[in-house]
Amino acid sequence: MPRRITGTELEFGAAVQRLRETEFEPIDWSNEKFLRSVPDEYSGLGQFLRNGSRLYIDYGSHPEYATPEDDSIIGTAANEIAGERIVYTAMEAMIRHGGYAGFALNRRVIDHAGNSWGYHENYSCRRDTYHDPAFIPLLGGHIATRNIFAGAGTLTYNGGFAIAQKAQILGTGESPSTTEYAKPLFNTRDEPHADSSRFARVHVVSGDPTMSPWATRMKLGTTSLMLDVIDQPRLRRSLAHLRVWPGWLHRVARTVALDPMLRRTVELQDGSTVRPLDIQIQFMDAAKELASEVDIGPEKSEILSEWERALVDLEEDPFKLVDRADWPMRLHVLQRHRE
Repeated sequence: MPRRITGTELEFGAAVQRLRETEFEPIDWSNEKFLRSVPDEYSGLGQFLRNGSRLYIDYGSHPEYATPEDDSIIGTAANEIAGERIVYTAMEAMIRHGGYAGFALNRRVIDHAGNSWGYHENYSCRRDTYHDPAFIPLLGGHIATRNIFAGAGTLTYNGGFAIAQKAQILGTGESPSTTEYAKPLFNTRDEPHADSSRFARVHVVSGDPTMSPWATRMKLGTTSLMLDVIDQPRLRRSLAHLRVWPGWLHRVARTVALDPMLRRTVELQDGSTVRPLDIQIQFMDAAKELASEVDIGPEKSEILSEWERALVDLEEDPFKLVDRADWPMRLHVLQRHRE
């Protein structure tokens, strides 16, 4: 099968500690002191860096790193790590030359004051698939439920634990905006970044940035596989019973986010209820059927195998993913700390 182009955009939260002070405070990025601190070897500030990425001050006055577009899933995961290192290096230089004592840098997408940042994923997609009526109900169902292995995890406002961050503040399934109050799963602004008669861009704005490279690769890889499945009319029709109402996608995502034991069910278009884990199992089975019919390539074959292994482990005990996935790792650390 053709290799699908992917890319991500990472917004960083950052704070600095002034000399002889103990508290950290947000940075005023208005003078772009940060960009001037990026080492010369990366070059191209605000435009393209040497590795094909972009680093700039985004809406809301914080640094954002956009990976280069890549036809390899592991390439995009590696480019995210490169972005972390570039931003960290720039922060170190800014601290040395700016009279600060230290800094804090994170990739969270929400905080406890209700503020949110962005982590966006981009996938090339066939235009006829993008406009099929089943596209958003099926791909949206995958994105709303994949956090069972791809969520970053976080403490909630009331002291509980959520397996996903951004899902908690979603207000709609789809929207042409990414900055309005009702945050969507999908940004539906039509920006193909390619031949618009053949391609569309799938712009996912509801995922979590994950520290585990395995989780990043699985998030991107399983979504790319789902797009491969939806590209096939027969497989698309075979999954019709798993469609989620577009207007309910954000509710499904929130249900998943607040269920670390993976026991709750969600409602589908036909009125039936099902566990998000079972939705993922059936999507994975459809990808296995596709792989039995066409050559999906070694990279996606490995992701498919890992997808199946993760779902088997989640069925038995979510903590079996503690060596791979962010949210079980984070919850494990918090429980050990509490003990």
